[in-house]
Amino acid sequence: MNLSEILNCISCAVERMNVPVGVKTTTEQKTELQKLLAEEFELKLNLCKAEIEHPIGSGISGNRDRCDVYAKTSEFQIILEIDATRADQVAKKMLSRYFYANKMAENKPKIYICLLYPGTDSMNPNECIKYMNMGQELLLAMNPANRFIGGFLKEKSVEWKNIG
Repeated sequence: MNLSEILNCISCAVERMNVPVGVKTTTEQKTELQKLLAEEFELKLNLCKAEIEHPIGSGISGNRDRCDVYAKTSEFQIILEIDATRADQVAKKMLSRYFYANKMAENKPKIYICLLYPGTDSMNPNECIKYMNMGQELLLAMNPANRFIGGFLKEKSVEWKNIG
């Protein structure tokens, strides 16, 4: 798997947004970004199928969780989440998605992508980075072929914080 291709897809999707990501990110902006990400993945990743609001772990009773963007190629699976810069939300989503990824029938390497948009002044980006680092270590411990990508959305660009 070539992470630079995935990073390029993400950067292109963010650049194509009609309204740049800012402090007051709306549901409409998030939906637009989800659609653009799915388009970029399908266009640029070999034999890729991508969906937004993909049910994840639906075989587990009572689960109605969905990931923001899910993509699958013949080589790997991508689970992408777009959230506010809230450390509790970042950690909760990672734990949930890692649990479901571990239960997936297909034994392909997983790429977990955490994209964060600005929140309020009381939200601590450094605490989010701490959870990204912990999340990467845990994901790789689950399977050394897995990969983690974390970044902060800013205007029409991504500030990468954790890739590996």
